[in-house]
Amino acid sequence: MLRNIDPVLTAELLSVLMQMGHGDDIVVCDVNHPAVSIAKHTTHGKLLDLAGCDIPRAIQAILS
Repeated sequence: MLRNIDPVLTAELLSVLMQMGHGDDIVVCDVNHPAVSIAKHTTHGKLLDLAGCDIPRAIQAILS
């Protein structure tokens, strides 16, 4: 069991964060950004959506 994991972080997002290495980037953006088309050209290949979560809350969860 994982303890003290922010509930905003999905299993898929945790997996992507664990696979990231030095020099990898993550983009946290709002719905006005063309993220779906950009995500197709990344290592993961698809968009990770944190529906119902605003940007400051998402960043807080990722950095936790």
